[in-house]
Amino acid sequence: MFRPKGVITSMVTSFTAEGGLDEAGLRANIRFQREAGVGAVCVLGGTGEPVAMTRAERQRVMAVAMEATEGRLDVVFGAMAGNPDDILADIRAAAGVGAAACMICSPPFVRPAAADVHRFIAETAARSPLPLIIFNVPSRTGFLMSAEFVIRVSREVEAVVGIKESSGDLAQFSRLRAECREGFSMLQGNDPLYLPSLALGGDGGILAAAAAFPELMLEIEAAAAAGAFARVLARQHQVVRLSQLMYQASHPAPLKRAIARRGLAVGRTRPPLYDPAPEHAAALDACVDDILASLGGARRRKAG
Repeated sequence: MFRPKGVITSMVTSFTAEGGLDEAGLRANIRFQREAGVGAVCVLGGTGEPVAMTRAERQRVMAVAMEATEGRLDVVFGAMAGNPDDILADIRAAAGVGAAACMICSPPFVRPAAADVHRFIAETAARSPLPLIIFNVPSRTGFLMSAEFVIRVSREVEAVVGIKESSGDLAQFSRLRAECREGFSMLQGNDPLYLPSLALGGDGGILAAAAAFPELMLEIEAAAAAGAFARVLARQHQVVRLSQLMYQASHPAPLKRAIARRGLAVGRTRPPLYDPAPEHAAALDACVDDILASLGGARRRKAG
């Protein structure tokens, strides 16, 4: 069964100036990740604006993204929009185009009890043709998957192969690493915590910063694998600064601006998410330029 690991880029969805899907832009962004050396991408996750799309649009994005990988990347698709029937339909569509796994989260807004979320995960897993990754993101869903909850899911639901842990709690991350079932993938979802989570035995991360700077996250991963954590402290500080700016306004609008500054087509976010304010945009541009300079001034590689 698929075991997610390493840098998994949380992709944005490219839109045209008129707000439609930009299939060429999506393909170019997938190629950019492929050429950077990333081994897997997450499409239609929280960074990909799935709730702003129709089911037909989401499933078209799935088809285009899979074609763009040319069989050289594993793809995880988010299945987090709509009711349980919509989620299952997206999972089945993802399986139909050859995805490696799907990511699900606690349904937002309805404020389910822990028993309800467990049942939702178990019932979805029982009907899913793909392995699942659960997404612990209380800032978005209003539900915190406690350590006890995740440990239970890992032991009782075999089809759930890992977690994107975005609670920001490193103590919980450490406990989950120690107590979840063997082979259960621990993936960090909070970009500034990627380096420390690797030190705690994490398997990788589903990371928004990698959409703009896969080189940064891959360098951190390589240094951690070699036990050379001090070697990438400067990179860690860059990730922290970038992340602070990325989440200062409506995510992923600042991230899209950072990616565009690298020469890639991403377009604007769909309402109710809007462009960063001018002063925020200026600070973001300066941060991107500083990182680019530290990388030798590299911008976008020639697509091939």
